[in-house]
Amino acid sequence: MNKNIEGTMRIHFAGKERDFKLTFRNLASIEERLQKPVMQIVNGFTAGNIGVSNVSVILHEALLGAGGKYTYEAVGDMVLKHGFSNCLSIVSDILLKSMGLDQENEQKLPLESNENETEQV
Repeated sequence: MNKNIEGTMRIHFAGKERDFKLTFRNLASIEERLQKPVMQIVNGFTAGNIGVSNVSVILHEALLGAGGKYTYEAVGDMVLKHGFSNCLSIVSDILLKSMGLDQENEQKLPLESNENETEQV
């Protein structure tokens, strides 16, 4: 993991260690390009509704977010080289980390926390 840029993940992908990061702009771009909210994309993983274009778009945006200079087509070629099924766990890790739902971050979601609740009389 590259500690120089907070939130950057260093992952072995298509034969090399590469940096991935999703910023707000990248997440918004993913939603625009795939015409679905990010949570719907994440939920699609469990339902098996994920394709090569989805994986390529997400990885492309994550590489750009970490400062990479890749074209969409080059990332698609890297997905094929790495193996589509091998890319699924990478995409899942990147999305979960960007939303704060990764296993390293075990904080409660705001709706699960009672810390900010006050009793009104």
